[in-house]
Amino acid sequence: MACRYAPFVLLGHLNAIPGDYQSKIVTFDNTSSHTAQQRVDRMNYVFDFQEVDEVDVKMKLFAQILVGDVKKWFRSLPIRSIANLDAFHQNFLAKWEIKKNPLQLLNEYKRLKRKRN
Repeated sequence: MACRYAPFVLLGHLNAIPGDYQSKIVTFDNTSSHTAQQRVDRMNYVFDFQEVDEVDVKMKLFAQILVGDVKKWFRSLPIRSIANLDAFHQNFLAKWEIKKNPLQLLNEYKRLKRKRN
């Protein structure tokens, strides 16, 4: 488990991840039509809805949604370089929100067009 979460600074007693978390989260690989910010917002909703209060659990759960190139990026971060959830979100958004794939751009265009009509 230590290698899986190596970029995190996790101190003291670590709380367990809920056993049924996989049914409540959607992965992020930067190829879907969802933006990185939408994924952060969705995870914050899941944390509130599931009453997840422990910061270490939130960080570990957020790491679990990362797949593909996004997971490779996460695992390439320096060991113990992310001290809290806000820092994780900032790093994640700085890397992945800027890069939008064509599906994201098309969906944003359609959404804006619908708003105008």
